[in-house]
Amino acid sequence: MILTFSVGAFLVVFLIHIGIWRIKKPLRQTRVLLFIFFGFLFAEIVFLGIKDHFNGPVLIELLHISVIYTSMALGYIVFYSAMEVDSPSLRMVMAIHDEGSQGLERGLLDNLMTEDVLVKPRLMDLIRDEMVVFSDSKYKIAPKGRSLIKILNLYYGLIERK
Repeated sequence: MILTFSVGAFLVVFLIHIGIWRIKKPLRQTRVLLFIFFGFLFAEIVFLGIKDHFNGPVLIELLHISVIYTSMALGYIVFYSAMEVDSPSLRMVMAIHDEGSQGLERGLLDNLMTEDVLVKPRLMDLIRDEMVVFSDSKYKIAPKGRSLIKILNLYYGLIERK
């Protein structure tokens, strides 16, 4: 029952997400996905809790539902964020696939992998997400980007990445 309810809730929110994206893709897609998935979870917890008066067994069930649902939601959001950007590896695989059994010539692949495809969209994302600012013809790290670098450096220090 708990698993069915968790998966059902996830599928409802997934369909809501698809519906919204078909109408208009939001600018900050990951942020909107987090809001949709966790807004629904909050509403679900409140509704079910009020319906069953937040008694002990209901709280345990809500906790189980929340853990399963959150795992699925975060897994999907991570997957989506990887698909959201035009990954060079995915772009190459799709181009090679599109050519079928004939294969893709090296020169055509090189033409697909330009700075406009590989670098500029990522720089625009960094600027949009306020990680980097562009001023005086220079890219500079923003406070939000500096915070990310601190976290990454801490993590790299833990795994001894040089």
